[in-house]
Amino acid sequence: MKKITAGEIMVPLDMYPHVNHKATISEVLDTMEHWQIDHQGRKSLPRTVLVFDDIHQLVGYIRRRNILRALEPRFLSDTSMKYRQGEISMAPDPNLAEILYEKIVHRIKERSRAPIIEVMEPVVMWINYEDHLAKAILEIVTHDVSFLPVVQNKRVVGVIRTVDVLTAVRGLLAESEANGE
Repeated sequence: MKKITAGEIMVPLDMYPHVNHKATISEVLDTMEHWQIDHQGRKSLPRTVLVFDDIHQLVGYIRRRNILRALEPRFLSDTSMKYRQGEISMAPDPNLAEILYEKIVHRIKERSRAPIIEVMEPVVMWINYEDHLAKAILEIVTHDVSFLPVVQNKRVVGVIRTVDVLTAVRGLLAESEANGE
């Protein structure tokens, strides 16, 4: 059975959304809105945008959830995680959002001009272009990530998403069934 490599299943970098670290939250939203990933016959909207510095080194990524947290009304975002996770039985009153709607919208507009470097996450793991599918699965599960940057000659050349890994696994299973394994 032929080994499936990261390079074979990755989304090439030119097909994956990425921005400069000086971009604003608003610019990332525009990128997400106008980018469509077309890979292996599947089209999807991006859930993550890669962030590169001025010398095109990967410095992080930003997810939809990072953006929502950055835009969240201050009276919610200033609460502690213990409070928000239910260790304390009080929760913010959602009716406050209704009462303070105009102030919240004003804050969203202000925060949308913030640089993404304030809310992006660092990349914790990557995979080499020649690494095999089993290693991709191991790294995704071990590090609890939904994608892995793919590196070749010390440069990011693409991204493997969980959907790409599962598609490759499905192909392996279909091949095994066809061969009577």
